[in-house]
Amino acid sequence: MNNYILISKNVRLSFSLTAKSVYVTNSGELVLSIKQYGPNLVLPQFTVEYLEALCSKFYFGGYTHHHAIADILLLNGYIRIYNYGDFYNALRSNLEEQRVTVISSELSL
Repeated sequence: MNNYILISKNVRLSFSLTAKSVYVTNSGELVLSIKQYGPNLVLPQFTVEYLEALCSKFYFGGYTHHHAIADILLLNGYIRIYNYGDFYNALRSNLEEQRVTVISSELSL
């Protein structure tokens, strides 16, 4: 079972694309809740470092925090410290393959 954590809110991903919320699961999946999404909009290429920066800004006041996402998962009991490597490998693999779940309440055409 996947457990989701919120890593950021109200993030401008590109000129025409804003995420209401950005979630990451304990299995390394990225889930975006988008304000408006249409067939012509393209998601940017995400990296682990970018997501870590979003999480650090959201939870740690903008201070760089190494393993910010995994630490928040750990604090919520979703992973153990010895799973950090596996978690980041899965997250990196999903991002490289652009496996992102997009949830949108409005479709823009």
